[in-house]
Amino acid sequence: MTLSPPSQAQGLMQALREATAPCHERIGGVFERFGASEDLAGYRRLLACFYGFYAPMEVRLGQGFDWSLGGLDWSRRRKTPWLAADLRALSLRHGVGECAGHAPLP
Repeated sequence: MTLSPPSQAQGLMQALREATAPCHERIGGVFERFGASEDLAGYRRLLACFYGFYAPMEVRLGQGFDWSLGGLDWSRRRKTPWLAADLRALSLRHGVGECAGHAPLP
């Protein structure tokens, strides 16, 4: 069996993972700040703030750029559909709590 070299998209994703690793490690502190590991209400607050951050950012990132040119499927990379589904499942339907004003749930 022969392995093909990584695609440009795979190389880009690996470079992004490596470059953002320190940020991902620091995110653990965010969980503590929102009490996300303590109870369901804290976890809801954390997801709501993530949604408030990602929703407007993903709208902007999705405008005017053809992600497929870089070999990326933008629809698969988006976080907001997953966050919105989780928030609905956790019975947060009418806004995003203390992060309200950033983006309404669909």
